[in-house]
Amino acid sequence: MNNEPPLMLDRATHRIDSPPYVDSYAMGCQNRRGYSIAYPTQHILEQAAPKQKALLITWILDQHQQGNFFPLIDPTVWEQVQFRSPMPVYERANRLLRYISLNEVEQETDLGGQGQHHFLECQIWSESVDGGAVRYLLAYLASKGLLEHLAVSRDVGPNDEFRCTITIEGHAHLEKVNTESDPTHAFVAMWFNPDTDGIYQKGISPGIQDAGFTPRRIDRIHDNQDRTIDDAVLAEIRRCRFIVVDLTHEAGQGHRGSVYYEAGFAKGLDKPMILTCSQDLISEAAFDINHYPILTWTKDKPENLREQLKNRIQARIG
Repeated sequence: MNNEPPLMLDRATHRIDSPPYVDSYAMGCQNRRGYSIAYPTQHILEQAAPKQKALLITWILDQHQQGNFFPLIDPTVWEQVQFRSPMPVYERANRLLRYISLNEVEQETDLGGQGQHHFLECQIWSESVDGGAVRYLLAYLASKGLLEHLAVSRDVGPNDEFRCTITIEGHAHLEKVNTESDPTHAFVAMWFNPDTDGIYQKGISPGIQDAGFTPRRIDRIHDNQDRTIDDAVLAEIRRCRFIVVDLTHEAGQGHRGSVYYEAGFAKGLDKPMILTCSQDLISEAAFDINHYPILTWTKDKPENLREQLKNRIQARIG
């Protein structure tokens, strides 16, 4: 069996113990994140073009951000990824700058100091297929005054390193990007409970992704200790393209006040909103919202909601 990772997520990506018919690979020495590949997909990846692999790596990193730290790549996922649009160049540059910033924090680089960065990881984070594309994006960031003290040779390999400094303007740019509306994001407001995890994982999340958007659920993305989770929720709603609100609540315990609050906040911002609810509880939806169209679901057929949600998003959002 080949132990060489088919996709490198960092310089230390390596194979780990896996269930039958699946190969799993982890990043770094702590094995906290990575990906798994179902056997039928192994051969496909071996034949894939660099651009196809770059799209798949972006999908894996997006899954990590959503809290799925070992996403399974099977033929269905591979087919879906091939329909993803390549990331726009400006977004690739922003992601590269964000990676450099995060790397500086991890290295505890002083403000104005020079952080040390690796071409392979820059290539991964910026959906680039080679070092030349990374050099182009770095040169662009430097020309805009977002990086300085940048010295990169023309001939570099994936294991080579470089140093640079993020300017004050670069930090301000990242802060602005982090608060601007993101046309690819869909915020999900729902009850966080094992009873609803299945419908999120098999219905809501894949339905949003099938329509070409990225689901954002606050319990899976909030890791900024500088702001409360309430502030993070409002910031995410401001940034999203639209919001999916699941009205399901614990039977006999009344409505989820936070979910209705988030729906009202999004309505006040004129964000497009799509409502879902468990079929068993649809009759208990609050009177001031139950006249809106609501997609219903049952635990035994989450794939039905996946298809309904994809169709509703494509019809309303595009």
